Amino acid sequence: MFKSNITTLHTLHNWIPLSAAARGYVQIPDRALYDLGEPYNVSITIHEDGPAYMMTVFHQLHCLVCLSFPHSIPIPLKGKVG
Repeated sequence: MFKSNITTLHTLHNWIPLSAAARGYVQIPDRALYDLGEPYNVSITIHEDGPAYMMTVFHQLHCLVCLSFPHSIPIPLKGKVG
């Protein structure tokens, strides 16, 4: 994804402030008033689970982070290569 491991890690570090405390999940107390699908049951806080929806922008950041990991973390190969 990026030119080097250092660039990847630097980019991931810069994305941290863009993250939300609840990892992008929001609770909508009056969700029955809106045309929403069923909410996820997720950890809202460290101590509380509940129904919530994920905001798209945070899901996109999550996906970018997942895509970068195979390229940023060296995985030792077992056995003979080649």
